[in-house]
Amino acid sequence: MNPDQRPSASVNYGVIVGGDLTGSVQNAPAARDSTLHQTAGSAAADLAEARRCLGDLREALLQHRHELSDPQACLDELAVVEQHLPRAAEARTTLRAVMRSLYGRCGGVPGLFTIAGVAQQAVAALL
Repeated sequence: MNPDQRPSASVNYGVIVGGDLTGSVQNAPAARDSTLHQTAGSAAADLAEARRCLGDLREALLQHRHELSDPQACLDELAVVEQHLPRAAEARTTLRAVMRSLYGRCGGVPGLFTIAGVAQQAVAALL
């Protein structure tokens, strides 16, 4: 940018992640006129969404069980996640590891793999 030219809007050279913000955000070097509104949902809403996603995953696991190499292991891992979900902050390592394993077990089954990915993101929102 020519130093003699003044941008019409403020230029943001920093990146802000998380929380509740409204205003100029950087989506490229020297970005201008970009905005972002990001809010963190309530813990109860995030927990309800995670439970809903895990319910969808359970239904999909049962529907696609004939396509999985070990459907019982998937259901067992899902049960572990559901058991630890109410205390997600205390069980971060367990939840991450089990969800990663469960997500990997769903690979190769396209519809199931997508649903598992959504559930993994919903659980990660609680951590």
